[in-house]
Amino acid sequence: MPPVGRTRRNPADAWMPPRVYRGRSAFEFRPKGGGAVRLAPLTATPREVLAALARLNSDAAPGSVAALLEDAAASAWFAGLATWTQRGYRRAFVQLRKVFGHMPALDLRPEHIRRWLDARADAKSVYVANREFGALAGVCRWGYERGWLVVNPCKGVRRFREQPRDRKVMPAELAAFADLCSPRLRAYLALRMVVPLRQGELLALPLAALRAPDGIPVDEPSKGGIPRTFAWTEARRLAADAVLALDPPARTFTWPGRRDRRTGQVTPFTQHGFQSEWTRVMARYVATGGIRFHEHDLRAAATEELALEHAQLALGHQSIATTRRHYRRRSQIVP
Repeated sequence: MPPVGRTRRNPADAWMPPRVYRGRSAFEFRPKGGGAVRLAPLTATPREVLAALARLNSDAAPGSVAALLEDAAASAWFAGLATWTQRGYRRAFVQLRKVFGHMPALDLRPEHIRRWLDARADAKSVYVANREFGALAGVCRWGYERGWLVVNPCKGVRRFREQPRDRKVMPAELAAFADLCSPRLRAYLALRMVVPLRQGELLALPLAALRAPDGIPVDEPSKGGIPRTFAWTEARRLAADAVLALDPPARTFTWPGRRDRRTGQVTPFTQHGFQSEWTRVMARYVATGGIRFHEHDLRAAATEELALEHAQLALGHQSIATTRRHYRRRSQIVP
């Protein structure tokens, strides 16, 4: 169950699912009907609290795929995934449990997964099928290493081939979109176009990185990316200054979120909050006659004019083939 709804007043509690709270002596689950169910002592780790909640809500038979999904979701492996990845996996687990939850995990076979994958692509899309298969493959890999499975049933099952996006965002389009944005989103766009990180990386960028002497360091990139530093240029200085000037200026985090009405304190901007604001502004942009584009398309636009090797370094790709396949969206000139 992913954390959704209103932002917690205490940022340290942002990991908690809905209806889970800190009681006087323990973490508690408070059902809609009232009352409180003790989950774990206040000294427990988030993983232990989530495991207790999973056991409380579980009707999974021992050894079933549903039980495997629950154990995986409460594991250290799952806790180590990026927040947005966890959110996507939890959505996929709902579908996977409907289809495979009743089966003993040991009975799951590649042909079962293939049939489901084909049907899912027909019912939804190739993209949705691949994302859900990715979640299942991760769980099966985790389960195989821990004795849930004798063989990994996802091994040898091929994903669908996806057509890389080719949407090119023109400077005039970006300027028209920026005119509709809040100062915070406008500052994000300015930094986005000169520091082409992934969305999660940019939102998690420490405030100190914008004040570093040699450039903007990316020491812990996601998805196995290459650590790198974006050297200071005039455009990067201007973009960083725009972010630093956001209200309140004396904050300890990079992106300010909502102001708490009771305390008056500003909380950090979350990826969920970013997606909500992006969706609202994009709807207004489309209503004015603009053509919809994805936030991810800006990552390609920011590196479109760079040489392939330079683009690979800026994007942090281990393989130049990834850069060529997904981020070369302009027509190539043949001499």
